[in-house]
Amino acid sequence: MVGARSMLDALLTQSLRARLPVFGLALAIAVMGYSAYSDLTIEAFPDPTDTSVQVITLYPGQPAEEVERRISIPLERVLNGVPGTIHQRSISLFGLSVVTMTFEDGVDVLDARQQMFERLGDANLPKDADSGLGPLATPIGEVYRYTLESETCDPLKLRLLQDWVVRPAILRVPGVADVTSYGGLVKEVHVEPHPAKMAALGVVLDDVFQALSKASDNASGGLVERGEQGFVIQSLGTFQADGEIRCKDDDDVKPGAPHQKTEDELIDDLGEVRVGFHNQVPVALKDVANVVPSYAPRQGVVSRQNNMDTVQGIVLMRKGENPSKVLEGIRAKVADIQAHALPRHHERGADVSDVTIKPFYDRTDLVDTTLETVFHNLAEGALLVTVVLFLFLLSVRASLVVALVIPLSLAASFIYLHVRGMSANLLSMGAVDFGIIVDGAVILVEHVFEHAAGPE
Repeated sequence: MVGARSMLDALLTQSLRARLPVFGLALAIAVMGYSAYSDLTIEAFPDPTDTSVQVITLYPGQPAEEVERRISIPLERVLNGVPGTIHQRSISLFGLSVVTMTFEDGVDVLDARQQMFERLGDANLPKDADSGLGPLATPIGEVYRYTLESETCDPLKLRLLQDWVVRPAILRVPGVADVTSYGGLVKEVHVEPHPAKMAALGVVLDDVFQALSKASDNASGGLVERGEQGFVIQSLGTFQADGEIRCKDDDDVKPGAPHQKTEDELIDDLGEVRVGFHNQVPVALKDVANVVPSYAPRQGVVSRQNNMDTVQGIVLMRKGENPSKVLEGIRAKVADIQAHALPRHHERGADVSDVTIKPFYDRTDLVDTTLETVFHNLAEGALLVTVVLFLFLLSVRASLVVALVIPLSLAASFIYLHVRGMSANLLSMGAVDFGIIVDGAVILVEHVFEHAAGPE
């Protein structure tokens, strides 16, 4: 006790004698703390999840038992023994397999994904199975949700806009891991064969499959040199249609605009595909089947408020990113999409938007509320400490010295979190016990007052 007291006396004595260095040190801590806070990842709550990687495999049209036997079990066997694995589980659903690998603490998620990706090639999976790694996100990575609303667009066109316009644009925002789409109608072209016509013309289903796969393909003819120039020869055979999505037809046609095939012309091209011969006469697809635009079978419907059939997008943040910066980029990108990429039509001499992106969840609100709560409590605590110490010690300087300990300790905690690469959240900030810190400052100030008063 005597040694600690003498060390405390020496520290206080030196601090009082060298006031300028002490003031400079406090100012440096404040500046470094503010700089660390500017670059610090700020979250409403920490991410307590383990490092995990998912292998998602689509096996269309297959029941859960077949998915388990031909997808999940082969993947589990191949992924067994990945370094650092502590848990493995799989879920097999209709046409879908999800294998989740959980790793030990300290395992880098990028290294884990690389090791799993290297082993995926050893799995003996069916040819029509589409397997890949899940997004680099965590279960609490949902930071933004929105819906596409329109009075003129049907659910089919809304889903087309989501898959081909909105989602690719948001994926370009730094820090976004994936954008998941729900609702609407996924566009397809259905070929509906007529068994009687096929039997009469000697065509089987395999002829239809092979004809469609071969008909939509491009071929290269190499390079033809003429003098110092070279001309690339290419045969374009893929089916193409108008890539522009319009919710409301516009009668104004721009002069000189290139002609693009409409959906009806695409259907006609498909119908002209040759699927075989009958009595040395070519048989077209339209002779044995109906080719109609349609949509994939629905597994559910997304509804929000009064809209009973809408399209929803969920934005997943990449693991370890700063939510505030990611959400700032998302909001800017959404505003840009709304202004320039979505369908518009002319009405009374002005451009009117046909589709509106309406966000209904933004984690920025939660982060801002968390920061407001932390700083509000700190301000109230500093004010309360100042008033109480002034009433007991009747010294403004002593009260301010103790009150300044709170923001300085907060700045020091920001520096520590930044150096360790940790995020500032309710848990990490709550670990800094300001009550104990203030108690220590009060004891030091009382000690100074005791020595300043001298022996009675």
